[in-house]
Amino acid sequence: MSRRTSTIPDYERSRQGSTCSVRSCGGMSPDATRELWKTMLELQERYGCYTSARMDLAVGAGDMALSLMPNPFILDTLNDSVVDLPDEGWEMLNRCLQQPRL
Repeated sequence: MSRRTSTIPDYERSRQGSTCSVRSCGGMSPDATRELWKTMLELQERYGCYTSARMDLAVGAGDMALSLMPNPFILDTLNDSVVDLPDEGWEMLNRCLQQPRL
């Protein structure tokens, strides 16, 4: 059986320090931040990759999910805590985080 190699660099897969994050949403527009939150909720629904009661509530909240979006610092903290996510999930998350900054 052949072993599949990951396309995501190790530094993007591991936990990051709280002072500097590869997966930071700092400087994103409000619209881009909302899109990030929606993507995070989709990842939570698919993979259960976040340990967050707020996210679990938001996944089931339908149209009210945006009202449960935390501040950017908490979004970064949640993303820094993700360790076990398939490559497809990392690609989705990183695509959102590569949005132009303000």
